[in-house]
Amino acid sequence: MGFFKNLKQSLMGANLSTSGGVDGQGPYGPGRPKKRGTPPHEQGEYRIRDKKTGEIEYAGKSSDIARRLQEHKRSGKFDPERQDAEWMTPRPGTTHAQVSEHEVRSIRKHGPRLNKSKGSQGRRPKER
Repeated sequence: MGFFKNLKQSLMGANLSTSGGVDGQGPYGPGRPKKRGTPPHEQGEYRIRDKKTGEIEYAGKSSDIARRLQEHKRSGKFDPERQDAEWMTPRPGTTHAQVSEHEVRSIRKHGPRLNKSKGSQGRRPKER
């Protein structure tokens, strides 16, 4: 069975809306992503935005946002001189499936030019 079909079934089985939250607010609740301060060593979704144009150039999710942004700095994908990072951490009780579904919707909505995948295609356990 495909990933998206599994995702839909897990969301439906959990009796939650596909917007991610029990109350329909989504996994992150109301509000905009944070841009100031230090990125947290927590799971969540992050975006890399061009400072001049405001365009979202990359969107992703990670189990450790601060670590992942450091990896992007080292690889050259994130340059703090010309790009801003913004992030969101999920509300308590949010499932991995909900965060993944939100990431997919964000990538579809914004169409970041540096994303190679359509989201939620990160590391998978090796099949035996």
